[in-house]
Amino acid sequence: MSEESDLDHELQALAEQLSAGDWRTVLEAETALVHAGQAGIDVVLWGLSHPKAGVRRGCAGFLDHHGTDACFAALQWAALHDPAPSVRRVAVHSASCQRCKPRPLTGDLVGLLVQVALSETNRRVRENAIWGLRHQPQDARAVAALQQILRSETDARLRRDAHHTLKHQDPNYRARVDAQARERGIAGARARKSDQCTLEKTEHAVGQRVCDSSQKAITIRCYPQLSVASQKVTTTCLQLLFLRYSRS
Repeated sequence: MSEESDLDHELQALAEQLSAGDWRTVLEAETALVHAGQAGIDVVLWGLSHPKAGVRRGCAGFLDHHGTDACFAALQWAALHDPAPSVRRVAVHSASCQRCKPRPLTGDLVGLLVQVALSETNRRVRENAIWGLRHQPQDARAVAALQQILRSETDARLRRDAHHTLKHQDPNYRARVDAQARERGIAGARARKSDQCTLEKTEHAVGQRVCDSSQKAITIRCYPQLSVASQKVTTTCLQLLFLRYSRS
């Protein structure tokens, strides 16, 4: 009995060590808990209800890589009800991130993420839930929740996240917004081309007026004795010469 009690205290100390500020200390505790097998998982689940938020957050983070279906209920409770936003955020990530685990969890992840995305008060926790839905299979509940966020949400970042996630969850929405983006791109290209043509015509007209004025000034300065009519003829000749050599 004494040996079991000592082992429990040792494992609990390792779970508390997951909140250490030094990554080497955390890695040491994580390695020892993994080697402890199911007893290590059990003590981490115990740590999810620890009085210190740092320990709860560390234990939730441990389950990101080592969680099993047996851990889903505890992670769900932490994601929805833990008083610390940082713990809720890590619990949401650990429940929804499947690529880091030995085997994907089979609980109702979409249901959890939808509930957090709609009811959570902390923006960062909601962001994690919305992005988590992006990596889940297409689900009508996710589509409805994301559409609701786009209709009613005032936070620009959450609306942006919901938009990108809905493109993954709803192929029809993705096709529609992609088509709109292409139309805007084509209209923008046409507008730029029109502006360029207008600019070139304006530059040509201004340049022609400057050239005409310069040639007229040259005629008056070089041939002041000519009559006004003769000066006009001379200016015209200079303009024709200018056009001939500028095109050659």
